[in-house]
Amino acid sequence: MLPNASLDGFREKAFNPALPALLPRQFFAELPAIGKWFMRRKIGDAMALNTDYLADYGDTVSSASSSMQQRWTLAPPSSTSPKHPSPIFRRA
Repeated sequence: MLPNASLDGFREKAFNPALPALLPRQFFAELPAIGKWFMRRKIGDAMALNTDYLADYGDTVSSASSSMQQRWTLAPPSSTSPKHPSPIFRRA
């Protein structure tokens, strides 16, 4: 997990060593791209990938995912939360 939103910190801990990074919500929620990449669910505070927006960049996302060996899967439905109309993605 990155300790803050510093560009130098991101480069040092994730980008240069080519390691995945967890972006803490409190530091990155206000970035303009977050509003495009993710959408807020109707219920609760959860966010989901904006698959409609990201579909336009499928080749780029697939290429980046392959090079970083990153995978995203659909999260199984939770018995404690209501059904949501859009998928929830979880890194596998």
